[in-house]
Amino acid sequence: MNIVVLLSAGRDPHSGQPRPVGVELQAIALARSLPGAIVTGLHAGMADAAVRDAFGHGLSDITILTLDPGNDPLPALIAELRHIGPALILAGRRGQGGTDSGQLPYRIAHACSWPIVADATAITCDGGTCHVIQSLPRGARRRLTVSLPAMITIHEAAPPALPFTYRGRKAGRLHEHAGMAGPPPDPAGEIRPYRPRPKLIGEIAPAGTGVVLSSPTPDDAAAAVLAYIERFRTLS
Repeated sequence: MNIVVLLSAGRDPHSGQPRPVGVELQAIALARSLPGAIVTGLHAGMADAAVRDAFGHGLSDITILTLDPGNDPLPALIAELRHIGPALILAGRRGQGGTDSGQLPYRIAHACSWPIVADATAITCDGGTCHVIQSLPRGARRRLTVSLPAMITIHEAAPPALPFTYRGRKAGRLHEHAGMAGPPPDPAGEIRPYRPRPKLIGEIAPAGTGVVLSSPTPDDAAAAVLAYIERFRTLS
C-alpha cells in the first residue's frame, strides 16, 4: 500500500530555525507501522532543512515540488498525488511556519473528492478500508471507518515519532522537480455577516443576588451560605 506523508517547512516557534513539524513526524511513524506500507514524503515549495530532517525519522524517499515563494501549493500537490495514486495520504493538523491555516488537507480532499478524517491517533487498514481512532475534546475517542483512498490528519496524541538517526538522514533519496505553479491564495477569504451564537451555559444565578459580608462571625457566614444555596435551589 502506497502512503504519502505531506511535509511542510516547519520553523521553531521561538528561534525561527528550521525544524520538522512534530505531528508530521508522528504521521511517518504511524504510516510505517502499517504492514506492507511503502511510505514517501511530499513537499511543495523550496528545498528546506526541516523537510530533509524527515529522512532521519523514518523516510527513505522525499519528493519536492519546487515552487516560487508565495505560490499556492494546491495545484502542484493535486497533480503529483493523482500521478502517484496513493491509497492513503497523511498530514499534520497544521504546519508550523507562522502563516499556516490547517486548511490544505481539506482543500486537497475536496479537490480530489476523497474522504477526510481529522485528528487521528491510531490507524489500521484492511483491504480497501481504513479504521481510525479519532481524538475528541476532553480526552474522548471515536472509532471511524473510511474507504480508501483517503486523507487523514494526525493529532498530537498519536504515538511519538521515531527516534532521529543521522545515518537515515544521510541515506535518504531526494527527488526534486518543478511543480505546477498556481496563483497565490486569496488572503481575504470569504466574508460572512455576523451571526450571534447561542449561549451554551447560562448564568447560575441572576446578577446582584450575592451578599458581601465583612468579617462575619462563623454563624453569620454559615447562615449566608445556607441562604444562598436555598435561593439557588428555588431558582433551579
